[in-house]
Amino acid sequence: MFKHNWSIVLLLLVLLDSSYSFWQHSHVALDGDMAAIILPAPWYQQVLTDPLGLHVLLKNEVYAAPNRFFAHKLLSEYFKTVPLLLQRWHSPIDSIYQACAWLKLAVQVLLIYLLGAYISGSSRILNKRFVLAVALVVPLFQTAGFNNQMGIIDKSITYTVFYALPIGLLLVFLLPFYQAAFSETRVRLSVVGVVLLLLLAVGLALGGPVVPGVVVLVCPAALWLTGRRYFKATAGTALKQRLLGAVSSVPWPMLLCFGLLTLLCLYSLYIGRNNAENMEGNSVSLLERYSRIPMGIYQQLKQKLGLPLLLAIVLLNAYIIKRQPATEEGGKLLTILKWIGWFALVYILLLPLGGYRDYRPYILRRDVIMPVVLALIYFYGISSFHLARHLAGQLRTRYLIGLGLFLVIFMLSDKPIVSDNNACERQMLAQLAESPEKTVRLADDCTVMSWTKTTNPADSDTNAELLHYWNVTSEKKTYYQQAAN
Repeated sequence: MFKHNWSIVLLLLVLLDSSYSFWQHSHVALDGDMAAIILPAPWYQQVLTDPLGLHVLLKNEVYAAPNRFFAHKLLSEYFKTVPLLLQRWHSPIDSIYQACAWLKLAVQVLLIYLLGAYISGSSRILNKRFVLAVALVVPLFQTAGFNNQMGIIDKSITYTVFYALPIGLLLVFLLPFYQAAFSETRVRLSVVGVVLLLLLAVGLALGGPVVPGVVVLVCPAALWLTGRRYFKATAGTALKQRLLGAVSSVPWPMLLCFGLLTLLCLYSLYIGRNNAENMEGNSVSLLERYSRIPMGIYQQLKQKLGLPLLLAIVLLNAYIIKRQPATEEGGKLLTILKWIGWFALVYILLLPLGGYRDYRPYILRRDVIMPVVLALIYFYGISSFHLARHLAGQLRTRYLIGLGLFLVIFMLSDKPIVSDNNACERQMLAQLAESPEKTVRLADDCTVMSWTKTTNPADSDTNAELLHYWNVTSEKKTYYQQAAN
């Protein structure tokens, strides 16, 4: 029976893992950027009134996040609405954590679904190839465990919305073109589909810090590779005709969508130069930023076992594919890995140009390297999928055992969140809600909707306003934290 129903068993395991992830997400503390973005605070108000960053373009104004309107708008609208809706079933305090957990889970499911589609070539949930592909990548989504090293769904809901969600939407944008290229068929998009992608392109360009940089590397390269086939095939003809023919050989939906998205992302990078939050980057010279990259790579690899394990299985799979009899599919996979390597190299070398942040002292961190990590997860998934289907005999048995051990390590590493859960923060919020004072003294046992402990009541003003909006407090109450005598 298992032989005939293994895909259903795997799908149930994926659903069980998703339930566990939701439970994990609901036990994470709130981050320190939420209130300022959701309300918003005065320094984030202009980005919501200037969605296209025209004040930067026309007046050279400098303000916070001019090229991130859609991320700010989504986070603000979601948390002004969903926690209040959830209060029909949950207390005001619980509704906040529930809202965070549901949004994180939605982004996680989106990314897992897309990786399954990219790896298997199928978008149907009950397709056996799709289910197997999803089962290969699900354990690599770490809520605890290796999260600080290679986490896709960040513990911070703000970072999830600003990094993971835009990358997921970019994968949605690229999916029809990827499927056509991999299967060597025509791009199947209706006029309505093209229009929807063009609208999505605007949101992608102005919706987060990572996507524009990825797009200006990926989309022009994809257009060049597509047109290069015609250019090489017409060697000996006039150069002008070869160039025009190469451009016309690119499918019009791809040329239009990739071209517009690239232009919009170049515009986003241009107005992003006037991001007031990046001005602190001037305190560390560009040369110094580049000199820190080797240490950044070392720090990422040495933290825990997760990322080195992922790199090891990627290289192992490539080695095995190369040692097997040459096939068209195997050749494609090795070519894909080559381009992933070039993408990772150029992408990392471009990171210092984005400025310097104190919380990323060595430039690299799990958030900014997320595109590289997802690319490696994709190759691990598609190459493991290929080897599981094509290896034979004892080699296949040994490989599947090793693959199983790899997955078990990741599953066991994602233990329940204990040391940095939100139990203490919940207690502080409950104390704040019950206090009759307008300025409440709290213990300094943990942070309260902040990156650091709040020692000055004035620093809690924005949080206090949002907590009142969420009905956690009956009136606006500022707070500060101080150890008991």
